[in-house]
Amino acid sequence: KLEGTNPGGSVKDRPAYHMLKKAVESGALTKEKMILEPTSGNTGIGMAMVAAALGYRIKRVIPACVSQERRAVLTALGAEIECEVFPCGTGFRGLHRSVPRLPAAFAADWP
Repeated sequence: KLEGTNPGGSVKDRPAYHMLKKAVESGALTKEKMILEPTSGNTGIGMAMVAAALGYRIKRVIPACVSQERRAVLTALGAEIECEVFPCGTGFRGLHRSVPRLPAAFAADWP
């Protein structure tokens, strides 16, 4: 496969597209909703790119230790970034422990 020919140059671009496409087709994702996603990896970058192309708002929940380069790429693709929601080095366990705080952190984004 020639993954380098994907729009974002990553193997993760196509899965991101298909996840968002399925969410739109099922009605789970509408233009009034925001995508809230906890990754700054290649899947997260692919999701930000696809969301921008399809006209959806996306916000990333990432720890403060994510590199400035990753943040710059996500921001350039239109993603909003919420940092320090969970501690560096805790992975998804830290994110899961932080879930109860998410409604307060994103109160302005909830309908």
